[in-house]
Amino acid sequence: MTNYTTTESFDVHLPNLIRETIEGHPHPGPLVMAWSIAQVLIALVAQRASELNDPALNILMLRLMLYDVEPEVERRQRIDEQRERARKHGILAPKPIIVCKICGGDCGQCGGPV
Repeated sequence: MTNYTTTESFDVHLPNLIRETIEGHPHPGPLVMAWSIAQVLIALVAQRASELNDPALNILMLRLMLYDVEPEVERRQRIDEQRERARKHGILAPKPIIVCKICGGDCGQCGGPV
């Protein structure tokens, strides 16, 4: 079974990424049409994911900011709740890897702070 919940170093605000890609492009016409179609499909995926209520899928949706949860603290709490739920159901969902603030590697590689 693939573990979809292990890489928690970075999250992506997918709706903002789409908007900023279109706004920053010199000729956004084709991007607007493509992203408009993708946005509808992504919304349908988010709706279906919420219906399925799978903890691993919920974590991914929360990390992509496709579930409406604000502020960041509450979103992180929801991710932790889903991770615990996944553990109870036997879905492998380990805690995130701690990354060193200096080298970006696992804690202890360069002696820098975590």
